[in-house]
Amino acid sequence: MTSYNCDYPKVLVVGQPFHRFSGGGVTISNLFSNWSTDKLFSLNTSKEAPAFDVCKNVYMLGYKDRTPALLRPFVNNRNKNMIFSMHSKNYDEIISGDKSNPHRSKYRNTLYKFSIMIGLNNLHHQYVITEEIKRWLFEIKPDILYAQYADYPSMLFILKLHKLLAIPLVVHIVDDWISIPPITNTSNNINTLSIVNKYWTKKNGILFTRLLECSSSRIAISELMAEEYTNRYGMNFTWAHNYVNPQNWLELKEQSSIEAKVIIGYFGSINIKNVDAFNDMLEAIQSISNHDIILRIFTNSIVPDDISKSSCVEIRQSLDTYAYKRELLRCKILFLPLGFSDISIRYSQLSIPTKLAEYLISGVPALVYAHKDTALYKFCYQTASAYVVSEKSPPIISFAIKKLIEDKKMNHDIVKNAINVVSSGKISAGSMTDRFEKVFLSLINN
Repeated sequence: MTSYNCDYPKVLVVGQPFHRFSGGGVTISNLFSNWSTDKLFSLNTSKEAPAFDVCKNVYMLGYKDRTPALLRPFVNNRNKNMIFSMHSKNYDEIISGDKSNPHRSKYRNTLYKFSIMIGLNNLHHQYVITEEIKRWLFEIKPDILYAQYADYPSMLFILKLHKLLAIPLVVHIVDDWISIPPITNTSNNINTLSIVNKYWTKKNGILFTRLLECSSSRIAISELMAEEYTNRYGMNFTWAHNYVNPQNWLELKEQSSIEAKVIIGYFGSINIKNVDAFNDMLEAIQSISNHDIILRIFTNSIVPDDISKSSCVEIRQSLDTYAYKRELLRCKILFLPLGFSDISIRYSQLSIPTKLAEYLISGVPALVYAHKDTALYKFCYQTASAYVVSEKSPPIISFAIKKLIEDKKMNHDIVKNAINVVSSGKISAGSMTDRFEKVFLSLINN
């Protein structure tokens, strides 16, 4: 872990909120874990509710702050902008008041899809720096601006904040989203008209590069992405992704329970990055007759009917940190898939999933299903830390499942390698936080 004589800088984190129930929130909660809570500030542009164990000072944008006036009648969750902390009374109101239904009405869904086809999806959000936001920013006086982003409105907002605050900007790229056609979110892949698509692709590319040029430091989510982006954009990138502290898992391992069925567990989102992989897994499971197997999926995503209604699938909601660990240890196999469609590969090729470190330290063997060109496959193959399948093939997955169930020696070797990889080397907790923190400390020490 880094040791400096100076204090940590005050950092304003824009976009991704701190929490413990999905990849982005978990990653930044861990990476910023050595900061004191009074040195972190969150400007939350999403509708996700924050947690306060890492950052207690949060400004949550209301729907008027992030939605153009023309589109406000179609917004489900009309929350107001709020400034609150871990002791704020209005925090519970936000959690209980956010009852937005992810299933749109037929009319709204048709209008939504049409707006994507003609390119208006890139205008669904329009973040505004109001006078209230300005007062809050000038009151907290951050030293550094840290941002994650994945669309045109977010980039515009960050550039405006950077100009207003006139402080160093650190950007963190978590997926190669700039390499795929502009989309509204990763839960769908509705085709946009070709001419409109080209227009927004060019606009996004120009603004993306401009934001990189304005940044004092640039972080990628994987070592492979850092190398690729350094070559692609001619600018230096470091890298940092999620990690785990092995000590936090020892006690839980002692308490793990045995399931009667063979549980293949998946924890996380289901979207364009991986949705096609689940159909292959279901076909593989259904072809195995000598084992009683269930694919247990923990997610807050909307799961397609052909997956959720399968007799060998159980859908459960995402869990808090402790319950998540307990459920993970009940599994026989942990499934970590990325899709094999062209858009899936382009989007996630350079990414390292948040769950990887947790899967590897768990003592449960992981089945990685990903194209051979992805950073995920390359890492797990090179370290022999998971059973890897790089060919889109349900029969090969079926063979892998049977091997993982029946071959105890192979299981032992995979688990041993996985734990060694997490406990030592470049992705250990100490080396990951060291690399991440140096980015910020170097900016205030120079």
